[in-house]
Amino acid sequence: EQRAMLAMAWKTLDVGESPVAKAILGGSMPSKEECMDRLAYSGYYMQALTLAKKSMADENEDDNVGYNLSTILCSHLVPAAVRLYRPTPKNCTTGEEDSEHGTVIDRPTTSQLEAMNPLPFSCYMNGGGNADGKSAMNLIKIILERHANSSNNIAVDVARKLLDLDGGRAALPLWLTNLLITGHADPQPDENEDERGRQGGIFASTKHKSDSAANPVALMKLYMSRGLYVQACDLVSDLLTGGDGGEKRRADALHKLPEQGNIDYIPYAYIDVLWKLVEKTVATAGSSDVVMKQQFEARRRMEEALEFHFQMAVVSEKALKSARVLSSVS
Repeated sequence: EQRAMLAMAWKTLDVGESPVAKAILGGSMPSKEECMDRLAYSGYYMQALTLAKKSMADENEDDNVGYNLSTILCSHLVPAAVRLYRPTPKNCTTGEEDSEHGTVIDRPTTSQLEAMNPLPFSCYMNGGGNADGKSAMNLIKIILERHANSSNNIAVDVARKLLDLDGGRAALPLWLTNLLITGHADPQPDENEDERGRQGGIFASTKHKSDSAANPVALMKLYMSRGLYVQACDLVSDLLTGGDGGEKRRADALHKLPEQGNIDYIPYAYIDVLWKLVEKTVATAGSSDVVMKQQFEARRRMEEALEFHFQMAVVSEKALKSARVLSSVS
């Protein structure tokens, strides 16, 4: 079956309208790894992903599935999406040069994107931005929703690549930050805090829940490593307050029982490092530096969120002691 899939992939490349495909193949069937790479290089992303998952399943190498999917996305689809979405993003060229053959391949084509996206292409023509770019970004979202989970780092790898390619000049897509924070790319209308992918653990990634890609600590560390301290501070603030000003946290503080899994994980060590990084930046920046003021305000908001979290921890502790007393009396 795998040989049949390789043959189909070879045929797809061989009959491609671009002469580059034939030049790459050189008339012989490539290996499965080369086939995956060349399919993605030529804009056939879904075929490359299918071949990657099938070949790994046949060989019982599930640990490598995430690596292959990440390579296909970060080496091919993500750079193409950034290049198409914004006319002049940093370190993204207008075409990809094939160093071996000295030719430039401009993929994916509009027809390829139309074939891979479930939505009509007309949906991407409204509003700002390039229709091909929006379609490519939506394709990344679809792939991550299907394949990103706690057993791989695909979502984090894509976020890292997006920041690197665009030089940190643009924020990550909202759907991607939602995916890394809550486990869902789109808000769930009927979700409660325990169903948001963190299981009530605030920063806890759900290693026990294999279908969730939530990993807010990884997102925080990614922001810090790229010098995006405002985003990192705001992420901490939103998670500690619940994103609604703390209303739900206040209500939940009276009902948290450790035996029911209500144990919060807070990465205090990373928060401390973030605090010191902002402090160092503020100390070395000029008093009129706009970035310095933004970082200082973000750290102040984070400080208030931490104070709120400690207050709720005290409330929970008192409520727990009261519950234990009442239980022993009854």
